[in-house]
Amino acid sequence: MIWSFQTISHPHFNCLAKIFVLDSQGNPCKKHIKPNFVEDFLTPRALAYWIMDDGGRLSYNKDYPRKGFSINTHGFSKGQVEILCDGLKARYGFKCWVKPNKKQWILAISGHDHPKIMELIVPFLVPSMYHKIPV
Repeated sequence: MIWSFQTISHPHFNCLAKIFVLDSQGNPCKKHIKPNFVEDFLTPRALAYWIMDDGGRLSYNKDYPRKGFSINTHGFSKGQVEILCDGLKARYGFKCWVKPNKKQWILAISGHDHPKIMELIVPFLVPSMYHKIPV
């Protein structure tokens, strides 16, 4: 049995390329995070989608009482993850930090921000993703 699929390129996605994979002159470059990315683009809906896709509990240990979040940013450099962390602090006032994980870097968000995060993302959460949310 052989499975295959084909993707297409569409001009409607060019705006995303400008954010993530084009430099300031419009030339292709390695994916990166631009300064002020979070402040300019990360709405509560986008935050919910990001957490449902790349986020989760800071600890899945059932005996761990804290309610912190983690966002897996393994594909980015420490400096890029710091830009994201600084943006979350500036836009939403979260207490967050960059944390090593599997020889890469992830975002950690304090459990003290749990009520604030939940207020922002609950309207957009898909029920099948609730297992990723600390309770």
